Amino acid sequence: MAGQLDRSIHRYSSDGCLFFVLLHSLRIVCQRRFIGPRWLAWTTGLLLLSLLWFIGWTGYWLVWDVRGQHAALGTVRFIDRLPIFAEPLSRSFLTDQSVPSLLFFLIFFVHMLAPLSIGVGIWMHLMRVNRAKFLAGRVMALWIMGSLVVLSLVRPAFSASPALMNVKALEFNIDGWYLWPFVLTNRLSGGLLWSVFLVTGIAALSVP
Repeated sequence: MAGQLDRSIHRYSSDGCLFFVLLHSLRIVCQRRFIGPRWLAWTTGLLLLSLLWFIGWTGYWLVWDVRGQHAALGTVRFIDRLPIFAEPLSRSFLTDQSVPSLLFFLIFFVHMLAPLSIGVGIWMHLMRVNRAKFLAGRVMALWIMGSLVVLSLVRPAFSASPALMNVKALEFNIDGWYLWPFVLTNRLSGGLLWSVFLVTGIAALSVP
């Protein structure tokens, strides 16, 4: 029971983090506070948003259910377009036995250490912002924590069915905040994926 509660709080707090970051980004766009000296805050903000999403994406690998399976397959299809490895990484996911256990240690290492770089990114993000408020007030913090606990008790976040590499799941629920790339990774080739993300990234960074 305690483990399920912890998992649900972890899931909903990560979703809430991304939601409030996107809400903050929308506010900045509507107020047009991304030009001139604020270009640094805009650029670092986009990088922090990408890093936050990446941390959540790797988190689903560690669960290694159907969602993690599709996240892994979409990622290796993306990476295989780069001339890095002698053999395509996708060959490591043909069967359950071929999936390297060392890979999960690497993903765990990245998932745990990547948040440390967010501290540096936030410092750069706020360098030119006067009177920046970093922490929520006590009342707001208590309301958020209480809401997460209640939501986790009322609607627990369960894992999907276990990942089986020789079985393709046709239907499963996804976390729309972090797993929305399934819409692309399950339909586009690696080259098209790179084109979509590069064009979108360049367009977003060039806004200021």
